[in-house]
Amino acid sequence: MEHVLLVGATSQLGRALLEVLLGREVRVRALVRRRPEVPLPSVVEVVHGDLMVPSTLPAACRGMEGVISIAGAPLLPWWTPPSLTFDRIDHLGTRALALAAKADGVRRFVYLSVAGDYPSGLEYVDAHRRGEQAIAATGLETLVVRATGFHGTLAPLVDLARTGVLPVPGSGKVRTNPIAERDLANILADQLAAPPGTTAVGGPEVLTRREIAERAFEAIGRPPRIVSPPTGLMRLGSRFLDLVNPRLADIGSFVAHLHDHDGIAPCVGTIPLLESFREYARGPSAAAGSTPPASPGVEEGA
Repeated sequence: MEHVLLVGATSQLGRALLEVLLGREVRVRALVRRRPEVPLPSVVEVVHGDLMVPSTLPAACRGMEGVISIAGAPLLPWWTPPSLTFDRIDHLGTRALALAAKADGVRRFVYLSVAGDYPSGLEYVDAHRRGEQAIAATGLETLVVRATGFHGTLAPLVDLARTGVLPVPGSGKVRTNPIAERDLANILADQLAAPPGTTAVGGPEVLTRREIAERAFEAIGRPPRIVSPPTGLMRLGSRFLDLVNPRLADIGSFVAHLHDHDGIAPCVGTIPLLESFREYARGPSAAAGSTPPASPGVEEGA
């Protein structure tokens, strides 16, 4: 595939994916909402648009053979307008992009989603599942990559470890296998030549939540000091937040679930979490794109 639209190119994952695509001599057009603070490579065609403004999407899709969307609503718990919901971006925004792609004759759509089997009612996951269904309903060749958490999303644990104490909600025994952005970038690029379908992927090592926290301390050379608040407090807080900002409430419910249930996908990739934590601890100059993204799918959605 020679010409691809990438949505979410300014995130840590997006920049890793750009490097992989350009290395494979794929021509890339990037859809961005605003000018990125760090310019994208000069060979990348940049167009401005917004998943929440469907009228901006047909021009971005024009002439493309494929679309890769790693964009989504931010998962980290900062305050945003209540209208910036997971449904509006991860579902309706993805649907608008898929419809624009189909109308312009795009053949293939690669979509980054969330790995794991979850009960209904976790809006972060439900919105992604609706997004998956919306793409498939257009008749596009649909390739869904469901990933576990990203190393970059977990990297702020290193900053918390520097404060001296790191909270790990729940028992700390729940397991997961987060994946490095560089490993995930290669998997996403591979989908351009793969048969349609859904693939679940995680990192090469399965760790408990406590072991993840211990690696944050190890990255800065300090002995671990961990406290274990009950996840019930997070759920209670989410109920109160639901009255003022449903998105933050949805994040709290999702994170509480993660700390009470295993989230393991097939182990792929080669980069261990400690390596990523050490790169982050050394600062932005240690590795390209070491600033963590705002969500498992994106830093700032298009």
